Amino acid sequence: SMSYTVKAVPPTVSSFTVDKKSPQASGTQVKLTAKATGTGTLQYKFLIKDAAGNWSVLRDYGTSNTYTWTTKATGNKTLYVDVKDSNGQVTRKSMSYTITAAAPTVTSFTADKKSPQASGTQLLLMAQATGEGELQYKFLVKDASGNWFVIQDYSSSNIAVWKASKTGNKTLYV
Repeated sequence: SMSYTVKAVPPTVSSFTVDKKSPQASGTQVKLTAKATGTGTLQYKFLIKDAAGNWSVLRDYGTSNTYTWTTKATGNKTLYVDVKDSNGQVTRKSMSYTITAAAPTVTSFTADKKSPQASGTQLLLMAQATGEGELQYKFLVKDASGNWFVIQDYSSSNIAVWKASKTGNKTLYV
């Protein structure tokens, strides 16, 4: 007689992909997809580790091989999928991913006087915006010929004074 042991083969993860390539801005939804083969019904667990070594479970084990991740904190991340088979054997696959700061959003841009105004009138321009860190504001004007002029270069002030000079249609920007 002979003793012979048959060992179960762990799952094989053939791919671990995202629908949006790295880097992406904070707040972006990224679909993670794992493809794997193995014994019985496979279960998928999605995890993340930041550059400081902090781990978080994005989604615990479930039969769906996809997960939609809403990115949050900026920085370099490592995404993981753990695939577990019916025998309890687990195979892990990882990928690197970078999250960048989202662009600021201008929530309002107003002038203290309505259009039209006479040449020489001073207008107070005011902007409100949301974003990460200390925001900087730049105010510009473009005339009907496509010429650009800086009213106020980047500064922490969200208010600028513009003295309308030449007559004509203008477009104001922040």
